[in-house]
Amino acid sequence: MSFDTRTFSLKDVAVVLLSLFADSLSTTTPTILFNLYCLSKNQDVQDKIYSQIRDVVGDSKDITQEHINKLSYLKAFIKETFRYVHAKRNK
Repeated sequence: MSFDTRTFSLKDVAVVLLSLFADSLSTTTPTILFNLYCLSKNQDVQDKIYSQIRDVVGDSKDITQEHINKLSYLKAFIKETFRYVHAKRNK
């Protein structure tokens, strides 16, 4: 299969990028909302995540990859919400 990028117009590229952006929103937004919902229902978890973020990030204006790597409880929470959603779907 031959693929010539010179045949794409600016409009073609814009349509593809808009489609990719819209498709990612349709999955990302519900995931973020479900995570926020779970946090709102579990104040103790919310407090622990907040505390860990404050301890790791501190007063830094930027959050770096090093910071993210140290947020083990936040990572575990996100993984648990994914596990919970998939477990509910498979029942």
